[in-house]
Amino acid sequence: MEARVGEPSAGRGRPRIERVVMPIDAPHDAAVVDAVARLRDAPGFAALTGTGARADARWSILAAWPIAEAVVPGDARPGSVDPFDALRRLVPPVVPEGADDLPFAGGVIAHLSYDLRIFTERLSDRHPSSPSAPLLVARLFGAAVLLDRDRRECSVIVVRDSGDADFDRKAEVAFRRLFDACRAPVPPRASLPPPTVPRFLMGRDAYRAAFDAVRAHLFAGDVYQVNLTHPVEGTVFGGAAALFERLVAKNPSPFGGLFHLGGDAWIVSGSPERFLETRGRVVRTRPIKGTAARDPDPAEDRRLAESLVASEKDRAELAMIVDLLRNDLARTCEPGSVAVEDACALETHPTVHHLVATVVGRLAEGRDVPDLLARAWPGGSISGVPKIRALGIIDTLETARRGPYTGSLGYLSLHGRSDWNLLIRSAHVVGETAVAWVGGGITVMSDADAEWRETLHKLGGLAAAAHWVLPESGS
Repeated sequence: MEARVGEPSAGRGRPRIERVVMPIDAPHDAAVVDAVARLRDAPGFAALTGTGARADARWSILAAWPIAEAVVPGDARPGSVDPFDALRRLVPPVVPEGADDLPFAGGVIAHLSYDLRIFTERLSDRHPSSPSAPLLVARLFGAAVLLDRDRRECSVIVVRDSGDADFDRKAEVAFRRLFDACRAPVPPRASLPPPTVPRFLMGRDAYRAAFDAVRAHLFAGDVYQVNLTHPVEGTVFGGAAALFERLVAKNPSPFGGLFHLGGDAWIVSGSPERFLETRGRVVRTRPIKGTAARDPDPAEDRRLAESLVASEKDRAELAMIVDLLRNDLARTCEPGSVAVEDACALETHPTVHHLVATVVGRLAEGRDVPDLLARAWPGGSISGVPKIRALGIIDTLETARRGPYTGSLGYLSLHGRSDWNLLIRSAHVVGETAVAWVGGGITVMSDADAEWRETLHKLGGLAAAAHWVLPESGS
């Protein structure tokens, strides 16, 4: 395999990106799994992966050997630290040249927990924290591996001449280690685990009671929509990396990933949903609301998709979230710049159909990506309308802190791009135990049994990857 070294785009003494480009001989999804297998044991490992055939699944970003790290523990309280400022302070004032065609040019890869909601709004927090679920883990990288599905290339990049000798030294070490890892043999695959039955930590009866409580709030006029979720716990033989590998095979996704939280705690993401994307000052969000199961029969699958598109309940649910997100973006975007690009589109995934909208805006002068995240946190599609009241109801009715679930994995590149997912269809894995949450938006038109079945459909891809057998009753 012959390597091609990218030409420096600027003279010595100016920050720039250099890259070594190698062809990818395997199919893209297999190349992603192989790269993760080679690097997963490296310090500070982080992977944001795009798999499957969709246009927004073109790139995967992998990094290790970070230059610096910021961690906000799960038991931190408002006033003790500003997590979004901690993220901001980790990004150096470096804008490397030569990266216009890349999604990531060095920078920060981070996880933000859903439970950061107590830092962005004055909200109750009645559930205990967990040491395995920090509120923020952000790592600064000066080198990374980028896999490009369209060009069938693997690039190993490094930031040169940042003006910070320590940054440059650590970036060079990471670059050489990443390059060597990309040429190393692929470790053996984990064998298929035996089937196991997971535990529904909020059983069907408890879910119905919570659903009825949400409906009471809806009919009282307290809220218009609440995203009610519940956790499922099970064994994943081989741990997080084995689960990720099987998830890519069973349910490829455009916003997946594998992220080391610390110790034996990981996030495994099979998310289909983008939370926020920025390119320069242009902001885009793509909320999902409305779900229908896929069917192996093409005619029935088409009927299910058409029924979803025609669903008054699901279209109304999406419209409410679009309005909420327009307001959220308006908090940091230029006045008059927030607009709806697409109010309702059908999006098809391996196990489900979804309705999706697109909202755009332009970040106001003096605002940055941490500002945007803080003022839109948590995502509207996983909370409710109005958001603050819905968040309070969620805290009262759900059985534990959500932790990573409905938080985000994403990056903030040194050349002005960022992309953040919503951690749905994802698992918090500690050792060989995984907790995966599932849920959906409840409105006055919702039916408890239908909503419960929808949560099981959403769990389907992850359950197949974990080799979980789901009981019909979910109890």
